Amino acid sequence: MSQSPFIIDVDEQTFQQQVLDQSNKVPVLVDFWAPWCGPCQALMPLLAKLAEAYQGKFILAKVNSDDNQQLSASFNVRSIPTVKLVFQGKIVAEFAGAQPESFIRQLLDEHIERDSDILASTATQLYAEGKHAQAFSTLQQALQSDPENKRLPPMLAELYSRNGDFEQAKQLLEQLPLDQRTDPHIIKQLEQLEFAIIARQADANTLVAQIDNQPDNCDLRYQLAALLVSRQEYEAAMEQFLEIMQRNRTFNDDAGRKGLIKVFDILNNQGPLVARYRSRMARLMF
Repeated sequence: MSQSPFIIDVDEQTFQQQVLDQSNKVPVLVDFWAPWCGPCQALMPLLAKLAEAYQGKFILAKVNSDDNQQLSASFNVRSIPTVKLVFQGKIVAEFAGAQPESFIRQLLDEHIERDSDILASTATQLYAEGKHAQAFSTLQQALQSDPENKRLPPMLAELYSRNGDFEQAKQLLEQLPLDQRTDPHIIKQLEQLEFAIIARQADANTLVAQIDNQPDNCDLRYQLAALLVSRQEYEAAMEQFLEIMQRNRTFNDDAGRKGLIKVFDILNNQGPLVARYRSRMARLMF
């Protein structure tokens, strides 16, 4: 057992308390190793060095795979060293084999709380209390002090969105680096903003009445679909997108099909609703 308070030896009996429960407070980096494993022996000093450097911002938990084979099997450990980062009871990142320090630091930094995260939490609380100007100022201060924190721009965009500044939110997200802009969560946020911008001036009753008189007007149907998405009435929105597909596949560069795909993204591409409308979309296409 290491003398460091940030490094612990864990077995099947202590795993729940020392890893899963502890991960609700700070991330826990679980190192599956064995005494005979050369790469394990090479990686372990680096992990220990990082645990000391981060001073409790994460805990390093070492699991001897030979002595805890059932635990290793339950975590699908197929080779060693295997390292898994557990946060709030879930595996949020992992890697196998020896990795350079820069790689491991990047993995940790994506999940470890930074000083700017504390400011961001304060900003969120201020906004909830109705102190909107102070919230924006605090979050912008956090972003200026730590521009490398990838968690901050989406949070600021969310505040803009709650404030009705949809274009500002969209612009902020579109300026992110490509690797972040293609993250599924950012894609989902951008798609929601796109629908919110279209729906902002729309009135559902007026649109429905206009569509009754002009059933082939796909512009009206798209506005109604966008409004329904912004209200989280996803099934009704997808019905409108299907109608657009049926009536005019060329409308706005196949906007009906693309609208359906955007709603699938918002719904994380899973669930019976997505499955049903994906099947209906496919039938229309083929």
